[in-house]
Order: sequence, then C-alpha cells, then structure tokens
Amino acid sequence: MLGLLSALAPLLTGPPVDAGVSWRWQAPVECPDEAMTGRALAAAITGACAARAEGAVSRSAEGWRLDLKVIVGDELDQRTLSATTCSALADAAIVIVTVACEEGERQDAVDERPQEGPEGPQEVQQEVQEGQRVAPREPVVAPPATAPRVSGAAGARARAQLGLGLAGGVAWAPTLAAAGAVGPIARVDWRRLALVGTVRYTSARTSRLAEMPALGVAQRLISAGVGLCPVWRRGRGRVAICGGGEVGALLGTGVGAPTNLTRARPWAALVLSPAIGWSLRRRVELGVGADLLVSLSRPVFALEDRGPVTSVSPWGVRLHTTLLFRVL
Repeated sequence: MLGLLSALAPLLTGPPVDAGVSWRWQAPVECPDEAMTGRALAAAITGACAARAEGAVSRSAEGWRLDLKVIVGDELDQRTLSATTCSALADAAIVIVTVACEEGERQDAVDERPQEGPEGPQEVQQEVQEGQRVAPREPVVAPPATAPRVSGAAGARARAQLGLGLAGGVAWAPTLAAAGAVGPIARVDWRRLALVGTVRYTSARTSRLAEMPALGVAQRLISAGVGLCPVWRRGRGRVAICGGGEVGALLGTGVGAPTNLTRARPWAALVLSPAIGWSLRRRVELGVGADLLVSLSRPVFALEDRGPVTSVSPWGVRLHTTLLFRVL
C-alpha cells in the first residue's frame, strides 16, 4: 500500500507541505522512512489539512509498536498500536492521519453553518436547503486494511521468523589444541525465545608421541547441535543465552605409522552459548558468541601397540562470528 501511494504521490498531490500537514516519523532502518511515509500521506490527503502528526516506531514484545500523536485544530488524538510488521504500522498511521483530516474538514464545514437558537449548546441539526433535506453526517470509520493490534490486546502473538546463515571461528574443543570451526546455522525466532540448529566441521589438529614425534594422531570433528535460547531485545540489538547439546563423530587418522588408518569415535557434549547480535539491515544480522562445552564422551585414540596417544578434553571453548539472513 505504501509503495503504491508513494509512486502516485507526485501525480496526485505533490509533497506533504502542500497539504498543510506537519509530518514527523521516526523508525528503525528496517521500516519505511519519513520520506516514503510522507509521500504516501500526501497521496492520501485530497484537500488542505492544517494538522500536525508525529509517529515513533520501536520494537516490542508483539513485534513492532507505534506511538502516534495527531493534532487537528484543538483536537488531540494519541494512540499506541502494535503489529507484526513495520509496514503495517506505517499504513495504519497514514489511514489515521487521513481520517483525522477528513473529520476536521467536515467539522469546519459544520461550524460555519448558521446555528438555530440564540443560546445554549450548538448541535448539528438536519437542515432544509432549497427544498432538499440534508441527512445527518455519518461517522467515518478507519478501514481495517492493516489490522493493527492495540498494545496489550489479549491473544496477541508474534509470527515466527526463520533465519539461515554461516558461523565460523576458532575452537579449543574437543581437545585443547586450537583449530578452525565452520558450518551452517538455522534459527527460528519468536518474541522472547529462539531455537537454533547448527552443523559444524572442526579442522584437524595433530597430537604426537613425546618419545617419537614422527608418530601421532590427527583428529577432526563433524558435529550437529541444537539449542533453546531466551532472548532479550533492545532497538536493533539482541542478546541470547542458549542451552543445548551436540553430537557427532570424532575422526582420528594415524600420522607417520606404516598404516595410516582413519577411525571414527562417537562424541557428545552439553553446550552453553551466550551470544549478541546486531541488525545491519532489515533481513541481515551480524553476531558474535562463545560456546562452552562439557564432554559427555571422551574417546581415546591409540597408535598401533604404543598405547593411547590422545583423548578428548573434559571441557572446551569455541569463539565464533555469525552472519544470518532472515528468509521468512
């Protein structure tokens, strides 16, 4: 709706100042900006309107919140609306300001008509002009095109959002030797909760025999994890603490031995993951976080008849950066 009105604005009415409306609009970068909403308002108002309107959009538990103030003449209208999308609130604001202007024009016309009776309250009455009976004015009701919800309405729920991205960083797990870790990530967001799924490949690190450094075992990890996260939001920022688990296969390959066999061992761990994120654009988020791992299984790799060469550490740490794209 906003896009159509904005495109037609120059052809219909010109800039908002021509209609006499003082328009102020503050919203995050994910939302329609002041120029776009101003053009849409100019397209919607068909006549002169001496009004002042101010709107401020922010994130809320329901998704988005709009605090709107409209002043037409001596009338002040203040409202708080909420919706799952920013564009829905922008459309609702345009409708409310347009209806307020139409109401003001109708009221001015009524006030200019001669009133019956010398004293007492002035009421809008039915009049007869040139033999024609004028019907009483019907109240104007804003169309429910965008279905905005008033804050605190029972049953208000935010729609789940799906994001896909890539996480990469450095890991000191499952052994305490540093290695690279990279893999895809998927996240489903609700109002104050998120569900995160990851698949990760941790590059090889080699442990060698102290008495024979030419011999050793190179280990790689392929794992998948899931976590449930309470989320706190402020503006474009986001803080989450996820708790969950991770399972996978630890692959060990002999180094320097006559037969360099690769063997797989099951691996599992509990994971606690604090993270912060920042919305760069409407659908793009950059985040950083840490994974604290507690090993539930500690497989051991031995090299031929020389006994154990390496084993999993009881705990580990991963530091990572995440780039996430919201697709729904």
